Amino acid sequence: SLAALANAEEKKITLSWQPQADPLEPTASASSYVIYIRQNDRGWENGVVVNTNKVSIAATPGVFYRFRVAALNDGGSSMLSEEVCARVPYGKKTQSVMLVNGFERIAAPQVVVSDTARYFDVALDPGVAYYQNTSLYDLNGMPVAGNTYDYPSLHAYDLLLADEDYSAHRDLAISSCLAPALKHTELNGYTMVDVILGAQRVDGYSHRTYQTFPEYMQDALARYASQGGNILTSGAYVGEDLRTAEQREFAFNTLKYLYAGEVQTDSMKVTGMGTEFTLSALPNPTIYSTARVNAISPAAGAFSTLILNEVHTTYRNEISLAEDGSEQLATIAETTTQQFSGAVAYKGNTYHSLTYGFPIEMIENKDIRRAILNASFQFLCTK
Repeated sequence: SLAALANAEEKKITLSWQPQADPLEPTASASSYVIYIRQNDRGWENGVVVNTNKVSIAATPGVFYRFRVAALNDGGSSMLSEEVCARVPYGKKTQSVMLVNGFERIAAPQVVVSDTARYFDVALDPGVAYYQNTSLYDLNGMPVAGNTYDYPSLHAYDLLLADEDYSAHRDLAISSCLAPALKHTELNGYTMVDVILGAQRVDGYSHRTYQTFPEYMQDALARYASQGGNILTSGAYVGEDLRTAEQREFAFNTLKYLYAGEVQTDSMKVTGMGTEFTLSALPNPTIYSTARVNAISPAAGAFSTLILNEVHTTYRNEISLAEDGSEQLATIAETTTQQFSGAVAYKGNTYHSLTYGFPIEMIENKDIRRAILNASFQFLCTK
């Protein structure tokens, strides 16, 4: 439940989290915490020890802050938390963005169990490594990127139109939180909420359930929409992970889309919004990948903004006669393209929403990724 909330008026950032109890070992409770801070493009500082789970930090306007927290007791230090970020703007009356990281999942490749076989199907889901793993299948030991838990910072960098040193060309107030913090974080007042869902999904075999839209998130986003908010959502499984009637109704009534099927990323190009691009379809050292993403179609009042073009090429042999009467064998390639809606936009009288059926951070071209994210901001935050 880590959250970093920027206060433009008081020029401070409030960092808060919830202690995690271990039901199997009562002596494992934290006695203190260490906060690690990174500013702009500098490295991580050595850490500051605190005794509470809520701290206010004086912030320099325009500086981009990134935070991680670890718990301490006599046994040592816990693993590091996921990363959150915040920025206090130069101006007091400026637009503000809340970045919500709902991508917690780590998982093996897709597990398949039948009467005759048990195996991993990497073509169905390559899995999600913890930060980075060495590939064990067909990639000759190449490092494969997994869940790096820093996606609010990646999205903030693009929304700020930042340079390599995090010097911003758009003066935004940036706050961020992990999804569970929505249980006790008020969204009203933010210009836009960016919900990052990555490769989050209920896969049926992992050690825990990684819901895309848990009930507390539905409640928080629906309440924010009723207050006139603007919601940006992106993720690979935002359609197929609508597993309950309540989740489907939330997507239909609040985010204004319906699930329309799976699309394979390795044979896909995305077109629309004045551009064309591909996604990271194969495991690679830079960013996590998915074998498929979701097509989503608009509900009443919404419209589609991007097209997923699933391209398939088949080959057939054709025999023809040459002028001398001999037979010639030619291979004929036939290409077919299926088109699906990949993003749904809604501009209502009281609130706006925009949902992508793929993770924005998986766009391979960084300039196009930045352009897509900023076009989304302009659509949602321009009345």
